[in-house]
Amino acid sequence: MASSARARALTSTCTTFACKEYSRRLRASLNTSANPCVSFTRFVCDGWRQSNLLDVWEDIFLQMLRQINWTLRSIEWPPEGQNDEQRAAAVYQSCNDVFLGRSDQLADVKRALIDAGIVWPRTSKNADALHTLLYCSLKLGWGTLLDFRVENSGNSTTLVISEGKSAFVLQRREIGILLTAAKEKAHFEFLKQTFKEKESDSLSYELMSSYGNTISRILALARYSYTIAEKAEGLNLTEQRWAGALVKLNVRLHTAPLMILTTNPEYLEEVVKVWNEYGEDSFHSLISWCTVQVAAIYSNRHLILSHYGWREQTAELYHTAFCISRAAFFAPYATFARYYRKVLSDYGEAKARETALSVRSTVFSQLSSWPYFDQNITVVGNWSSGETMFRRFDQAQEFVTIDNSQQVDMTRSFVKNWQRSVLFKRTPAVETFVQDINFQRGYSVNKDELDFQLTPYALYYPLFDTALPMSVNYGGLGDQVATALGDFIVDAFKLANVSQMDAFRGCLEAGPYGTVWDINNNPARTLTLRALIKAYLTSGNDGLGSLPGLERYSGLQTLFIARCYADCEGSGATYSEGICNIDLQYTPEFAEAFNCSPGDPMIAPRQCRLQGW
Repeated sequence: MASSARARALTSTCTTFACKEYSRRLRASLNTSANPCVSFTRFVCDGWRQSNLLDVWEDIFLQMLRQINWTLRSIEWPPEGQNDEQRAAAVYQSCNDVFLGRSDQLADVKRALIDAGIVWPRTSKNADALHTLLYCSLKLGWGTLLDFRVENSGNSTTLVISEGKSAFVLQRREIGILLTAAKEKAHFEFLKQTFKEKESDSLSYELMSSYGNTISRILALARYSYTIAEKAEGLNLTEQRWAGALVKLNVRLHTAPLMILTTNPEYLEEVVKVWNEYGEDSFHSLISWCTVQVAAIYSNRHLILSHYGWREQTAELYHTAFCISRAAFFAPYATFARYYRKVLSDYGEAKARETALSVRSTVFSQLSSWPYFDQNITVVGNWSSGETMFRRFDQAQEFVTIDNSQQVDMTRSFVKNWQRSVLFKRTPAVETFVQDINFQRGYSVNKDELDFQLTPYALYYPLFDTALPMSVNYGGLGDQVATALGDFIVDAFKLANVSQMDAFRGCLEAGPYGTVWDINNNPARTLTLRALIKAYLTSGNDGLGSLPGLERYSGLQTLFIARCYADCEGSGATYSEGICNIDLQYTPEFAEAFNCSPGDPMIAPRQCRLQGW
């Protein structure tokens, strides 16, 4: 492949503004004194890390969020008779106003916590943990460890238990927000002083830290993806207690025995295990600690900044995403409608579809020629269709309301607006999409349709732009599509107990960079990387040429650079040299493109290959 025209140096130079700006960014990041065959991460990312707190991914995401912020803040909305776009704007503005310090919701937050039976930072005594769990989920929309959904059909009532949709607030480290022990303790003390009603005994920081370890152990089992619910076993609570707690919340129960289901039995089993180990009062203190941390970012600007370690830029990034996700829950299409019209022309969407479908086609071709491919195992619903991928960009659904019976008007109060979220039943695909906004993902898995939806991030400059060379677009948008498809392939054949997949993953984990934080994504990215390269090399000539000032790099080299650049970490992250190296060290096209020799670190001594792939 590397001998093709695209692999050699390009003969013309791109002159668009997009190319000039992207070239400027790359030249500031590249460390040309580093040998790409020794560490490609250092070669591409050293300059960025030395000069920036945020990761490249975070920086680009922040620029996109600022554009969405501008569109949502520009929308005026009436107090009554709101359409989807106006409702989204009202929710976003009420959330953003808290972050900006224009609104203080602390009094409403404290009232809500009291109504839920939460007395933190005081010790819980004679507490009712089940009531608090149900109240926080069904009345406040603050499900932390657990969320609940009540479904009535015929003469029966079903209670579906899932992972808490607000638990991501507790996972700062998992999404890249790293606070020192001193800042963690300072945040605890600030919360304690804020929510302390009077002088009394308070729960200690040391105890909350131990709770934090338990919470992390529970959340490690969370899937946050659509799964068919099954009967919940071993809850150790009588049906009478469940029914009594629901009736206390004015939930209407039908005559047949209450049926309790769960979307994640292993996760629920761990929660119940902790509940039994801790006892009612201590477990209530634990869920109170979870809920107070969530409630704090609904309260006021100072508590929000404290949550993010008083880093203004970090707080703007993550909290703007949080506010957009709150709006998207109420109006998943309309929240982004004006933004899409502003940044994505009909031509741009057509080119994005062309790129994405090219990658899909090549990945499927590689999969179907795999000796262990089984046609009875459905990996993706429809390989030749891009409908699901681009569903969130469908302007025809700009003002679609999922359920017209749920016409609820929003106000200036963020807390009260979010409490109204419990009136809305959203599809699993929408709930997953909302979560993925908070986790800054380029795609959102829709297991119901066995496909994925691209998030707004995946089509934002410089991951995609019609004025950028195709090498950059394939290294950005193309890589997102390839990785998403890799996820489906890995999951499908893992569930089918195909031993070759386990061996492939084991090889990656045993390799030089097998302990990096995102090892879960590496099998998917590594598996489909060569298909991504092939899709690019067979895509035709876009006529834009090379990046100005970087003419020495071929199209294929530029793809590798662009793909790595999107992953570059800032100084605020724990350094991981394997972030770009881990899959490229198993890719012969990379070694050939950069003239690496056997023995160079970027050619792993043991080459990990999926058998027959």
